[in-house]
Amino acid sequence: MALGSSAELQTQLLLSRELGLGSEDMRIKSLDSCERVGQMLNRLHQALTRRLDTESRVPSPKSRISEDTEEYL
Repeated sequence: MALGSSAELQTQLLLSRELGLGSEDMRIKSLDSCERVGQMLNRLHQALTRRLDTESRVPSPKSRISEDTEEYL
C-alpha cells in the first residue's frame, strides 16, 4: 500500500510540472525523496519476505505436497 502511495505522489508531482504548478526546486526535492522512500520500502519488503520464508513455523501447501509425494515414491 505504501509503495502505491509513493507512486501516486510521484505522479501528482509530475502532473504539477505539466500544469506549471509549484516550484521546480521543491518538486525535484520531493521526487528525490519519493525515490528514496520507494527504495527503502522495496528493501523492507524484501527483508520481511526473506524472514517469513526462513522463519515460517507453518509449512506452506507446497512443502506439504513435497513431503506427501516423497512418501509415495
